[in-house]
This record gives sequence, C-alpha cells and structure tokens, in this order.
Amino acid sequence: MIRVHKNEARSVSTLSDDRIQELIDGRLSPEEAAVVVALLAQNPDLRRRVADLCLLNEMVRGLGQHILDEPVPERLTEAVRRHPSVCGKRSKR
Repeated sequence: MIRVHKNEARSVSTLSDDRIQELIDGRLSPEEAAVVVALLAQNPDLRRRVADLCLLNEMVRGLGQHILDEPVPERLTEAVRRHPSVCGKRSKR
C-alpha cells in the first residue's frame, strides 16, 4: 500500500516523480490523491513536473504505434494457420 508521508503536505521536495506517476496512473487511493492534488494547487513548479510526466507518458504510449497499425504480413498469418501451437494452443502430452 502506498503511504502519504505526513511531511508531504508541507514540503513539495518530498513529492517524488514516482508519487506523481502513481497519481497520473490512478494508483493512489482517493485520500492519497487528494493530498497530491492539494500540493499541485499550491505549486506551479510541481504542476509543470506533472505536465512534463503526462507528456512523457503520451510519448511513450505512441512509440511503435505505427507498427501496431500495420497489417500482419501474410507469411506470418499463413505460418500460424499451419502451426496453431505457435499461438498458445498447446497439445496435451
């Protein structure tokens, strides 16, 4: 379980990028998120850090998307048809 440190509400320096990322990812409890959101409301530098991490998340999510959007090559589709065990259908031994 993630704990909100008592001094976190007083000092932005204790708010790590990991804690911010947990907020962005929705991994904080409502109580923990409220503490972080309160800190964001008080600190423009912290809001910039959050914006930077959100942008980084979007950039990472976009990596390789063009590859995922491409159709599967016919030679691979045909190989799977010929050998269904390649797709996880294992024969019982």
